[in-house]
Amino acid sequence: MKKLFIICCLLLLRITCCFCIDMYEGGYIVTLQHDTIQGYVYFPSEDDIRSKIMFKKIQNETPALYTPENILAFGLNTGESFRSVTYTYYKKDDISEEGEQISEKCFARVLLDADYKLYRLTFAMVRNDFVYIIEKEDKFYVIRAAKDAVGDPTKKIAHKDIALLNYLLGTCSDMEVKTITNTKYEDAQMIKLLSQYSTCVLPDLNQQKYPSKMKLIVQPFVYAGYANIRYKTWLPEKTYSTNLAGYSLGAFLDLLIPRISKRNAVTIGAQYIRYEKKSGFRPDLNWNWSADFSLFYNFFLVNNDIHQLCLFLGWSGYYSHSSSDYGSSFYFPEPLPSVLGASYRYQNVGTRLTIGKVADATVLYWGLSYYFK
Repeated sequence: MKKLFIICCLLLLRITCCFCIDMYEGGYIVTLQHDTIQGYVYFPSEDDIRSKIMFKKIQNETPALYTPENILAFGLNTGESFRSVTYTYYKKDDISEEGEQISEKCFARVLLDADYKLYRLTFAMVRNDFVYIIEKEDKFYVIRAAKDAVGDPTKKIAHKDIALLNYLLGTCSDMEVKTITNTKYEDAQMIKLLSQYSTCVLPDLNQQKYPSKMKLIVQPFVYAGYANIRYKTWLPEKTYSTNLAGYSLGAFLDLLIPRISKRNAVTIGAQYIRYEKKSGFRPDLNWNWSADFSLFYNFFLVNNDIHQLCLFLGWSGYYSHSSSDYGSSFYFPEPLPSVLGASYRYQNVGTRLTIGKVADATVLYWGLSYYFK
């Protein structure tokens, strides 16, 4: 079993080296001359593209690095758009605005394209750390969140930035001060506020909205393959080394939030294991079949529409059915993750290897999987 696992790991490592396409998605860049070039954009998560992106025209060419100084914008074929903006902050203290003022170019997500353009510049999706940037006539204004007692951002706009919004939107007589004050520090509310202003001052202007949602992608797949379980039991008169082999059929769900990260996902599922070959079992213990319930954390080495390669680690619990007087038993997962494996997918078809320890048993599954789209 150990030799088989090592061979599979080496094979998957070889596949990783061959498929260096990693997190590339279909998209485009807009050059400084306003030319649009179609190709593939490296986009693992919104955190990773603030200062640079990797882009290539075709899949098998060497990618080139682009910064916000090199291009005007880039986008994905999914409709997501990012532009080069100027972010201004103070080196020592953002709140009191003491110290040296710094301005740098960054890629920010486009939320609204109207009289005022609205962007969101993300620093860390997991911590919900971001700022809004408003553009008007090549000038950029930063809108920050108010801080709570311990300095964490809230869903309220910072007091000094409410004053800034009152100044920027004051030319619309229909825009009440309380409308700005009551606006929450979130995408939908900020888009609504600036869209309302644009409708007020330029009612005939065509507005383009790009609402961004924390969309959960659920990827179902089924599995069929070989199963092997080994364990030892000790009786006063003899030690039994039991080996059970057969087939397994399973159904799983990959749960992924791309806006946070395309490198990580959670897998939940269950599988049925039927034992066809048995050796070394106790006379009073005759397992016929088992049900496996699993929870895995996935780390993707490659993740796009064509290829997916990942390592996973997690827990499994078992319900085992016996035809003997011993009856059936449920084996709870270990306190620490005790099951690991690797999987590779090409388009809709893949292979999956799982090995680990559940209770006193060592388990191994290896088979094929089919992904529904």
